[in-house]
Amino acid sequence: MPPASNATRTTAYHEVAAGNNSEPLTKQFHNLNLLNMVERDVNYKKRHLRLTIGLIVLTVVVLGVAGVLTWYFTRSDYLTTEEVLGSVKINAHKLSGSILTKGSSDSQFFQLGRSTAGPLTFTRYCSLDNARALLKDDRYRYLCLLYTSAEQSAAASSSKGAANSAPDYRLLIQVNPSAAVDNQEDFECYDFRWDFPSRLGLTDYFTTDGGHVYGGGQRPLQKWPSNFQPTKNQTVTSEPHSSNGFLNVVVPYWLFTTGVSIMADGTSNTISLTLNRTTPNSKTADPNSGFRFGVNAKDPKAGEPTIQTFAYTLCVGPNVTSVHQNSVRKYRDPTVAGLEEALIERPVWTTFALGIDEHHNLDQEAVASFAEVLQDSGLPVSQIIIDPRWESQPGEGVFQPTFFPNPAILVDSLKARGMSAQLMVHPFIAQNTTEYSLLTADRNTRSYLAQEGGLVGGALIEVTWWMGRAAMLDFSKIEAVKWTAARVKSLFDQFGLSGCWFLGGSSGWLPARRSPGSESAFRRNFFAKFADGAGQVCGGTVTVDVSARFSRKIVRIADARWEPGKTSEENLQSQLKSIIPSALTVSLLGHPIFVSSTIGGNPFVGLNGQLDFQNAEAKYPSAEAYLRWLGAVLFFPILQFSIPPTVFPEDAARHEKYDVLQLTKNLLALRHNHTDYLLRTARAAAQTGYPMIRPLWWSFPTDRTAWTTDSQYLVGDDLLVAPLVAMGVGARGVYLPEGRWLVAANGQEERGPKWMAVAVRLDEVPHFWRIKAL
Repeated sequence: MPPASNATRTTAYHEVAAGNNSEPLTKQFHNLNLLNMVERDVNYKKRHLRLTIGLIVLTVVVLGVAGVLTWYFTRSDYLTTEEVLGSVKINAHKLSGSILTKGSSDSQFFQLGRSTAGPLTFTRYCSLDNARALLKDDRYRYLCLLYTSAEQSAAASSSKGAANSAPDYRLLIQVNPSAAVDNQEDFECYDFRWDFPSRLGLTDYFTTDGGHVYGGGQRPLQKWPSNFQPTKNQTVTSEPHSSNGFLNVVVPYWLFTTGVSIMADGTSNTISLTLNRTTPNSKTADPNSGFRFGVNAKDPKAGEPTIQTFAYTLCVGPNVTSVHQNSVRKYRDPTVAGLEEALIERPVWTTFALGIDEHHNLDQEAVASFAEVLQDSGLPVSQIIIDPRWESQPGEGVFQPTFFPNPAILVDSLKARGMSAQLMVHPFIAQNTTEYSLLTADRNTRSYLAQEGGLVGGALIEVTWWMGRAAMLDFSKIEAVKWTAARVKSLFDQFGLSGCWFLGGSSGWLPARRSPGSESAFRRNFFAKFADGAGQVCGGTVTVDVSARFSRKIVRIADARWEPGKTSEENLQSQLKSIIPSALTVSLLGHPIFVSSTIGGNPFVGLNGQLDFQNAEAKYPSAEAYLRWLGAVLFFPILQFSIPPTVFPEDAARHEKYDVLQLTKNLLALRHNHTDYLLRTARAAAQTGYPMIRPLWWSFPTDRTAWTTDSQYLVGDDLLVAPLVAMGVGARGVYLPEGRWLVAANGQEERGPKWMAVAVRLDEVPHFWRIKAL
C-alpha cells in the first residue's frame, strides 16, 4: 500500500469527524491507524538511511584526513619534525640535517649513520636514565636517539624473538659543557657520540659544497686545502712508509671554511677518512663525496669490548679563522711551550752529510771540523745536531769510543763557538746489545719493549731500522719512559748536553697484525703517547718527529719522500711545491712553532723511508733547487740544514756558476734583518698557541682566493711572504688580499685585492708589509 500524503490524512480526519464517510466508523479509524503505522515505518527507514549515509561520509572524511596526514609525515622529504639543538638541526628519522653557521645564512649539511649493518631505522628516544649515564654534564641540553640496523631487524624477523629486536645503535648529541663555560657568544660546541656493536662500522658525512677543508695530518707531497688531495678509507694515524698515508704529525682535527671545526676522539678508536676534492653544488648530502669519516668494524677477541664508540666534538663560529682560534684555546696544551730563542735567530745543522769512510761512519773530528767550516764561511749556527751514528749500536746509550773518544771536548769546543750540541736519540735497541739482554732477562723490564698487540708477555716486535734489526721501546708504558729518561739524563750530566732530538715514534714502525681490535688500540696509543714520553726523556728543549695532539711541542716537519719513476728534478719540483702546504697544515694542528724540513730535501732517506747513505749523493739538489728551497722556508720559525752550501760545484744543468755560498748568506741576512719581528711573533705563538706561519685566510676569512692560495703565507699578522717554489722560471704571480700593502723590495704601496707579477732572483723572497689604518 502506498504511503498516504499529508493531504490524504487531513481529508480522512475531517470526513470521520463530520460523519460523511459511508463506511462504518470503526473501519474508518482502522484505516487511519494503518496510515499512521505506514508513515512511522517510512520515517524510521528514512532516519536510518540518513544516519548510515552520515556515518559513511564521516568515515570517508576521517580516512581521507588520516591518509593526507600519513602522506605528509612519511613523504620522502619529511619523516618527522626536525629536532633543533642550538645550531644543530637534525631529522631524527633520516639522520640528515644542517649546522647553521654564525657568520652568514650558509649552513653545513651532514648525513649521519652510514652503517655497515645497513640502513638505520629510528626506534625511540633514550630513557632519561640511559641518557644521563652518557652525559658529560646533565645541566646542558642534549638529544639521545636509538636506532635499529637493517641487520638487527632481519635477525629479529628470522628468529621471531623480541630479544633480537632491541636497538643496536645509539646517537647522543649534547651541547659541549666546556664551550658553554667559556661563555663565548660566537663559539658553540656539540659532542656527537655513537655507540654500536664492535663487529660493525659507521661513518658520518659532511658536505664541502662551495668550500674547503684543512687538517688531519701531514701527507706525502702535501696539497692545500686538504680536499685537493683525495683519499679513501685512510687510517688517521702515522704511517710514514705509506705512499698516500699520513706522516709524522697526525691530529684528527679538521677545519671547514664554513666556520666549523671537528675534533675526533682518536683515543677510543682509530678514525678512517675519505676525502674528495669536489662535491655536487647542491644542498643534498652525497655520501659518496665530500668529507666522510668514521670507524671500521673490529674483530673483538675474548675479553675485549663488544661495543665500540665513535665520538667527536663539532664547533661553530662566525668564520674559519674565528672558529679555529677558539678551537685552539679549547684543545691546546695549557702548558706554555718553552722557547729557545737562539733557534729562531740562527739555523740548526745536522751531521747527516758527513762521513769519514766508505762505511759512512761519523767521528768527533768530523763534527768539530764541520762547525769550524760553517763558522769560517760566515754561516749562522745555533745547534749542531749529531745524528745516531754517535752510538756503536742502536740503544747502547754510550758514545762509540773509537770515533768519539772524548765527547766532552767536542761539546766544549762547540760551546766556545757559540753553538750547542744536541744528540739524536730514538726508541730502538739492537738485539746484540747488553741493554737488550738486560731488559729481556726480567719479566718487568721486558714490558718496556713493544710487544705484539701491546699484550704483556707477547712476542717482542722487531723492526728493520737503518742501523739494523732492533726492538723498540714502548712509550705508552711510563716505566719505559722513566728508564730511558734516566739514561739520557746521565749523558746530559756527563757531557754538558742540554737537549735532544727524538726520532721515531710513528706507529708505521709497528707491523700490521690480523687482530684489528687489540692491534689498532695498541698502534693508536703507541703513537699518541710517544711525543709526551719523548718530552719527559729530553726535557723542555726536545724536538720530536711525531705528534698526535695540540701539544705546542716543537715538531720537525717530515722530509718529502722521493717517488720512484721520477727524475731527480721532477722529485725536487714536486717536493718544493709541498713545502708551504705542509707547514700550514702542521701549524693548524696545534704546533705554532716547528722545524722546517731539511733545506734542499733529504737525500739520505730512501724510497722505503730508511736512511740510505749509499745512494744519497745522486739525490743531492741542484744549486737552484737548494736556493729556492731556502727561499720557501726563509721566514719559517726554525730552519734546518744538512747539506752545507759549500759543497755545490758548477751547476751542470745551466752551465753557469752560482756562488751558492754567497747567495745562501744573502738569504740568511734577509732573514736576520727580520729577527726582531720573528722573535715577537714566535713569543706570541708560544703563548697563545696560534700559529706563527698562517694561511692567507687567517686575516681574510671570507676571501675565496685566500682559501686556496698554497704558495704564500703570513708570518704573524703583518708580514705576507710569497716565495718562488718552482725551478726554471724567474717570476711569479702574487696575490695581495684586500687592504694596503708595502712592497718590501721597493717601498711602493699596493692596494688589494689584486694579482701582481713579481720577478724573483735566487737570493730574493718577495714579501709585503700590511699597512694598517691608524
